[in-house]
Amino acid sequence: MNRDRIAIFIPTPIEAAPLMRRGAKVNICGMGLMCHGCLEGFLRKERPALAILAGTAGAYDGSFAVGDCVVVRTEWNEHGESVCSAPDAGLESLFPFADSMTVERVGTTPEPSALIENMEGYHFMQICNRLAIPCVELRVISNRVAAPRSEWFIEESSERLPDAIEKIIDFYTK
Repeated sequence: MNRDRIAIFIPTPIEAAPLMRRGAKVNICGMGLMCHGCLEGFLRKERPALAILAGTAGAYDGSFAVGDCVVVRTEWNEHGESVCSAPDAGLESLFPFADSMTVERVGTTPEPSALIENMEGYHFMQICNRLAIPCVELRVISNRVAAPRSEWFIEESSERLPDAIEKIIDFYTK
């Protein structure tokens, strides 16, 4: 796979900053439902060989620590619907796999199998699946879901994204 045919999406400028400092080409897609239109328009037009959504996430329990990188296998929405990305099983040698829940507000009661939460993943996987574009969702844990905002480490956790994304790109391009 050609590296130029891989599209990287990051929800916010704060999460994208470490990648942009390294000169990476990233698409800031917005948070929550805002990302839906951005993602769909770009993916329909560009048709990348692989789409990567990377950003921070909150952990529901003690399965992951702040700073851990996780590849999402299944995304749930608040209506109990799920969508899978079917990441290559070989990625599990790089990062643990986990189920995630896409929420419209932080702290929503999780789907039983969800270990982390985010605000964009369900829409991303749904669009990629509909357009038959292979996708990977990478999350770095920035906080515990129940923790006060003062205990979130979004900027610090985002510093892990460039190296983690590079590992995924290397995996698919070798």
